[in-house]
Amino acid sequence: MDTEQIRREMSTTRASIDQKLDRLTARTAVARQQATRAGATLVAGLVAVAVWSWWRSRASVRHARIRARLQDRQNPRLLKSNFQVDTP
Repeated sequence: MDTEQIRREMSTTRASIDQKLDRLTARTAVARQQATRAGATLVAGLVAVAVWSWWRSRASVRHARIRARLQDRQNPRLLKSNFQVDTP
């Protein structure tokens, strides 16, 4: 084998390796973009669930307070007329 033939083979081998690396880089970039989109979608979903859960818990607290007020208004034992003190 002469040096020129070795140089050609090395050049061909380097070109093949460079092409493979370029393809790998492109696939990695696509995978990274997909993972970023999936991660963003997941985070948005988790935030939505957390906000919904918080909203539901606040709504149940508000409804409980409203129910308690309504029951107090409807309970005849708590009317002001029942708290009158007899004066001698």
